Amino acid sequence: MKINFKLIFLILSSFFGIINCQSKCPYSKTTINGASATFYTSMDNGNCGFGKLTGPTGPGNYLIAALGTKLYQNGAQCGQCFKISNSKNVSVTVMATDSCHDAGYCQRENHFDLSPTAFSILGSQSQGVLNGLSYVRVPCKVSGNVKIMMKDGSNAYWTSFLVFNNQIDIKQVSIKLGGSLQFIPLTQTTYNYWPSSITAGSFQVRIESVGGEFIYVTIPSVVSNKIYDTGSQFSSSSRPSSSSSSINNVSDESTPLIKTNDEEKATIGTASAPSTASSQEQQTKKPLLISILTILISIPALVVSAGSVTFAHAITFAITLTILSNLAQYHFHKCTKRPSDRGHWSKFGPFYLTAIAVPLATFDILRHILVDNSIWTINSFISPAAYRPGCENENITCLSVMGWFSAIVFTYTGYACLLVGTIWAADLIPKIRKVWAQLRPSKKN
Repeated sequence: MKINFKLIFLILSSFFGIINCQSKCPYSKTTINGASATFYTSMDNGNCGFGKLTGPTGPGNYLIAALGTKLYQNGAQCGQCFKISNSKNVSVTVMATDSCHDAGYCQRENHFDLSPTAFSILGSQSQGVLNGLSYVRVPCKVSGNVKIMMKDGSNAYWTSFLVFNNQIDIKQVSIKLGGSLQFIPLTQTTYNYWPSSITAGSFQVRIESVGGEFIYVTIPSVVSNKIYDTGSQFSSSSRPSSSSSSINNVSDESTPLIKTNDEEKATIGTASAPSTASSQEQQTKKPLLISILTILISIPALVVSAGSVTFAHAITFAITLTILSNLAQYHFHKCTKRPSDRGHWSKFGPFYLTAIAVPLATFDILRHILVDNSIWTINSFISPAAYRPGCENENITCLSVMGWFSAIVFTYTGYACLLVGTIWAADLIPKIRKVWAQLRPSKKN
């Protein structure tokens, strides 16, 4: 039995790549059936604290829903968007801005009390109630960045934060007081505020999404009803993998949020970090099963035979192409949020390198598939043969010109571009320099 070590490497690469790429969606795509809907008219000033729906903290439209008691989860679903569909595949996307605690329909497992506008899209208002609906959680289509406001009545010793205009649901808000080294997690109220006892002076707020991203805001002082634009928005396709390198985009520069006469400033930055062990285990359960299945499917490739190798080449190509192309799309999405003051290449360079890596890294596998199916033969104008005729040893010393380019030059150049592009997208070098600069003084002491 002859072992194909190159294929083992590709399988292992696919295994780790799948764990990473399958962990990118912060919401389950599972559709939940058996939902119902009614409608109501007093929509402004709902329990989620957004005030007037068309006001500065509201969603800006009336495609909203008050969630039934079980779905509302004591305010945890405030600001979450739901795509609701009827049996005719007509759908509407609404944002949760209120709770519905009335007896009857609102006590159902999955009930939405919709605005008349949203209800009318799914059915006639004369029906009163719609049954047999289905829904799925989706990112909200908001404009601009995540914003934060301190509640009316806030002072130097107490405040409460409202986080809004986020396209991904908020998981946790934490605060770090001036002079402290530790963030203290806050508890969300049923009316969607995060209260905190503070001391006079500046403090830092950390906002975590259900996708595992963080936004940091340093606020110089407490001002009631003051709205801060954080300068950042959560990604609609990001969830941290077991590595902390899925999203890293940190800025240490002070950026004016809302210009005032006092030139108030806030420090902005986003970064990813691994979730807690329990949530991380839950997040990786599904991709782990997929990865195990992939390895089981690829086992025949370890034993070289015509049928098994042909099958394994096709599987490996599909997996590798999916992983790399999705990573390229992910880098493009992240690059659109990079600062453009240093030029076009500095902003989109990571994406270009990853895009170049896709055809280069998959060329050799594609060559195998074309040869396996007799599409590219040795009688072609350019021979696909990886080894020189008459050379008995199938190793690097017997590689043909095609073998050198496809197996060595193209493959390793592709993965080098992928590595550099990923490190660049993660801003890893500046972060290492920053950590090194912080460690050097302590090392001297």
